[in-house]
Amino acid sequence: MYDREALECQNHATAFGRRIDEIRAGAPVPAQGAIDLMGLTSRTADLSLIQPPHEKQAFLRLVLKSAAWRHGELQIQFEEPFENLKRSNQLSRRKDDEIGDGTTRNQIWLLR
Repeated sequence: MYDREALECQNHATAFGRRIDEIRAGAPVPAQGAIDLMGLTSRTADLSLIQPPHEKQAFLRLVLKSAAWRHGELQIQFEEPFENLKRSNQLSRRKDDEIGDGTTRNQIWLLR
């Protein structure tokens, strides 16, 4: 009887451990990691201007998962974590559109 209950407790603990791992895996990136990634993205944009074409193509092969023309528009899907950045930017843009451009909101921070 005790062995059976001990096994059941162990199974519950294992299930809880798996669930905790799943939640941790889905947790947002820490703020410093996001800031670092933004800096790297900006630096990449600057460097891409001076890269030779074959290096630009290699970079696109690295970050793009797929690209296709659909209904006269280029539809692209990025590899992770670039796809997450794209979604985040779309959400931010959508929120800015709902709120407005933010110029009146930010006026209080401007020096006079």
